[in-house]
Amino acid sequence: MEQLKAILVAINTPEKVTKALLLGIQQWIDKTSSYAPTFGSLSGLDILLADTWSDQQCIGWYNLCLGQLSLKWNKTVQAYTHASNVSLDTDHWASLVIYLRYGNI
Repeated sequence: MEQLKAILVAINTPEKVTKALLLGIQQWIDKTSSYAPTFGSLSGLDILLADTWSDQQCIGWYNLCLGQLSLKWNKTVQAYTHASNVSLDTDHWASLVIYLRYGNI
């Protein structure tokens, strides 16, 4: 989990997205379930993150660990990045995460 966190931070993944991904995986490990960390917020970005979280929940957090990320993560990262003016290649964010996590095995 620390390796994934380091990768997400290194490629400038927005903090809320990083926290949501790590929380989802941790809840899967702990066999607990909850809502997205932004659930209930009326912010457009937070609603998008909650929707992406829900989509990943359907795909499975185990599957995320195998490199099967929801297609919505790229759009969510792009929206948060655009809002915060952070430099990040959002078109290839998911591919970059998968490559950095598994490409050197």
